[in-house]
Amino acid sequence: MPDTSSENDGALRDIPLPSFIVKNDGGIFVDLGKLQMANEFEQFASRLFAAELLLRGLDYSIFNNILYDIEWVLSEQVKNQAVKLADGIACFQPSRCALYHGVKLVEEGKSAEYMFEPVSIEISYEEPVCGEPDASGVIPVLEYRTQTRLQADKLDFDEFIADMWLKDVRFGLDAETVRKCIVSGATQRVIIAHQLEPAEGRDAELKEASTHLHRDNSPKILATGKTDLRAFKNRFPQMAEGERMLQKIPRKLGKQGRKISGEVIEPALPQDLDLSALASSGTRIEQTKDGEFIVAAMSGFLNLDTHTNQVSITEKIESKAGISVRTTGNLDLSVDEFIEHGEVQEGRHVEGKHMTFMSGVFGDVLSHEGSIHIKSNLTGGKAEALNGNIEVSGKMSRSHAVALNGELVCDFVESSTLLGRVVRVKHAVNCEIIAEELHAGLLEGCSVAAKNILIEQSDERRGRETLVTVMIPDYSYIDQHIADLNKHDQDIRGKITTISSSIQTLRSHPDFAKFLVLEASIKQGAVKLNDEQHANWRKLVEKNTASVNQLSDFQSAVATLEQSLQKNASERNEAEQQRDALATGISCVISAIKGQTIGQTMKSGNGIDVFTLLPAHEIKALLHNVDSGKSRIFSGESGTISWQFAPS
Repeated sequence: MPDTSSENDGALRDIPLPSFIVKNDGGIFVDLGKLQMANEFEQFASRLFAAELLLRGLDYSIFNNILYDIEWVLSEQVKNQAVKLADGIACFQPSRCALYHGVKLVEEGKSAEYMFEPVSIEISYEEPVCGEPDASGVIPVLEYRTQTRLQADKLDFDEFIADMWLKDVRFGLDAETVRKCIVSGATQRVIIAHQLEPAEGRDAELKEASTHLHRDNSPKILATGKTDLRAFKNRFPQMAEGERMLQKIPRKLGKQGRKISGEVIEPALPQDLDLSALASSGTRIEQTKDGEFIVAAMSGFLNLDTHTNQVSITEKIESKAGISVRTTGNLDLSVDEFIEHGEVQEGRHVEGKHMTFMSGVFGDVLSHEGSIHIKSNLTGGKAEALNGNIEVSGKMSRSHAVALNGELVCDFVESSTLLGRVVRVKHAVNCEIIAEELHAGLLEGCSVAAKNILIEQSDERRGRETLVTVMIPDYSYIDQHIADLNKHDQDIRGKITTISSSIQTLRSHPDFAKFLVLEASIKQGAVKLNDEQHANWRKLVEKNTASVNQLSDFQSAVATLEQSLQKNASERNEAEQQRDALATGISCVISAIKGQTIGQTMKSGNGIDVFTLLPAHEIKALLHNVDSGKSRIFSGESGTISWQFAPS
């Protein structure tokens, strides 16, 4: 090992040491508890080696652990003691640095290769130049000349680490192999460092936590041990409330790899599972010491939806017998969902929540807390959703559909009545349509009323025009309310004026006016009373008590009246805001008029509610009757309409 002991002190004086590096007689130590950032030690090493210094007597295992093994660092920090890194810091002489040549990256940079071979270092020495012998035979030395020669030397492990660091080989170095090659001095090409490949993690998984998740079509075994061939053991899987169904096996993150340069190689992130995306109605997620589970929140049928990848527990009933006198009679359903594949017979009545009818409906269906989907036709019947939507995918004829708090969607409708908050219809013939918002494709001979109307095409039908009524607010009751508030304000201000006059009269009485001035002075401390004056003041107070009480009553009355003015102002502001709100979103757009179409406005104090309890013929009559509440806005057989309500 080269002798650099004389250079150590100078080396230490030339480089500032960070707070976590401790130097004492025992060597160089690292106080791991003072490491604040992960790369602090790496920065120290880079500055040290870049300054042509090295760590003499380096414990390479400790050096490597501090740099790249965070778990080791954390475990050592718990011990609250410094670890020895090296014996000291020494200079890396340029003449020694020249002994180390380049390193070659192989295997696409995943390994580093070094060519070890014998090395020599050039040393200087003084060679004497002699003259001719003198008379006594002594040969004089005339001068000394500096000469150089190559002297066999060996590489040094500490120098090797410093040199490789500067050549960007910082991780995965095989210290034992390097030491052996240095000791042997032989010529050999050796792989000295390897990249650490990242360890792949494991995706999160689902594990069945119940034995009841699958159908079992084998014959049912009775409690007596006999086989019942008329029943399946588990045709429709059922779950009990609180039963665990699926367990999440958490994903396992992979471990980072490192390039030989020390750069981190991140492993691929394993896929995770979000149980909340899988758990649907009737289930809940539970976190326990045993893990995370999807649990049945109710007793019912298990539904594994392969389209949405969701698990649910439902009380859904699915029937194929149809609704008729022979099969079921009228139905009053309490289940959340009902699916009927058969027809609903004329005169039959079905009440429920979410209902789907795959075949024709000829009777009445009523949903209290859900939506109605009729996949086929609605003919001569009625569909009503009190708090949901209605969708009729087939033809609707001679029927009545109501969804005042939802959306009513139809394809083709003929001779029917539609009422909904939002109505969307592709083609309607001879229909009455009432809505807050109407979106229509083609209307033929229809009577419609809505606040916001968008029609692609309107036409007449066998001499019957299409009547389009835009519902506009009737401001009369609001304006009357505002007028009443204004009149009330006038009355209040008149009362305030009268009371204020009485206050002025009371205050202007000479004796009472003097009393008020004196009272104010005493309260402010401007006048100080002695005992005799106190007695006189009490008599004066008693004398003016009636006037003081009267003044207080007057002032209280004025304050009450002023509060009434403030209340009226608030009500007036609210009424004006309500007036403005009623005017928003009122418009009518008809992209193409192909036959006689009439447009009118109709005032209503309660919007479309005026129609909700009327039968179809009365709705039609109300729309067609001419009265003072209506006003014609257009009429024609062609063109387009784009009309926007402008409140007066």
